[in-house]
Parts: sequence; C-alpha cells; structure tokens
Amino acid sequence: MNFGIPWVTDGMLDLLADTAEISASLDDQDEPFLPNLRSLNYIGCATFLWECIPFIFGERRVKESGASEVPITNQRPFHCLTMELYSRNSDPDLDPNVISELKRLRTEEGYEIQILDVTDDVHRDLLHGECI
Repeated sequence: MNFGIPWVTDGMLDLLADTAEISASLDDQDEPFLPNLRSLNYIGCATFLWECIPFIFGERRVKESGASEVPITNQRPFHCLTMELYSRNSDPDLDPNVISELKRLRTEEGYEIQILDVTDDVHRDLLHGECI
C-alpha cells in the first residue's frame, strides 16, 4: 500500500530491518539503532511494505549460499511483534510469501508474532485467518 508519500512506519521498519544485525564496522561515535529492542507493539493503519517485516527479526535480506544456520551473536534481541491494524476500506494487503515466512518464524524459530485486523468488532488473526 503506497499513498505516494513517505510514511514514518516504512522508515522505522526499514531501519529496524537494516540494523537487526549490529555491525562491528560502526564508527566510535555512531550507536547501533535500538540495540536492546526486544518487542514492538504497533497500532495503526497498514501503511508500510510487508516485505521488510521478516527482516526485523534478523533474517538476512538475501540468503547467502552456504550460509550457516547458527544464530548471529551480534543480533538485536528482538523477539516479539504485535500489530493491531485498522484497514482503510479493505483488508491489509498481506503478501502470501510474507505470511508463510512469518508463520515459519513463529513456529520454527519461536518468535512471538501476532498480526490482528481490528477494523471490525471482531478481531481477525491475519496469520491464521481466524477470528479471536
């Protein structure tokens, strides 16, 4: 969903995705962006690109061939994401590939991920497709 103007949400999520792995190459005066962040609760409209969401958990943007499955030790300890989304006239445009990856992160990696559509009186879990 793009309304033609930059959204703070896109910038924040992109920055979290880009800095999930805390780089050792930072200058002495630079600080890592929120290096101790463990959880994020977002309440608002789905005015961001879904593709960056899996990367805030430290998943590499490009999977390297032969990359080790060993957890990165210099990774932000981010573990929990809760989103309560208010749609604008339609369901949030959640890519099926992103849904699949978020489900994998939740079941295989143990991350706490909950994405709710709270537009109606009934809250709907967008990862499970069920009302709660």
